[in-house]
Amino acid sequence: MAYKYVNKYYDFHEKSKIWRNINSDEDVQMCINGCSNALRIYEGIPIKDRIREDKEGIERQLGVFEIALERIAKLPNLFTFTQEDIERMNDKFAEFEKQLELLDLQRISWD
Repeated sequence: MAYKYVNKYYDFHEKSKIWRNINSDEDVQMCINGCSNALRIYEGIPIKDRIREDKEGIERQLGVFEIALERIAKLPNLFTFTQEDIERMNDKFAEFEKQLELLDLQRISWD
């Protein structure tokens, strides 16, 4: 899997640490919740006050989610997810990316 956000924000050691900390379904759910919460916070910031660093924080969360998806793919025995669950998580990841794009487009168009 080619990482879009992991390689942008994390070095090898940081990536390895995140990788080691994702060992259960609950850990994956925490990654998803982190992305969701970061997006909700970013959305709550008035458009005129949004800055690029806010977007980067969300992209870092998406990087953690990417690592979780990769860990599920490489070590499926650690998790109890069905194929449908994994597809939903991939769809959720794409939804988070699209939501971030729209929120960032609002920021850019405000300037």
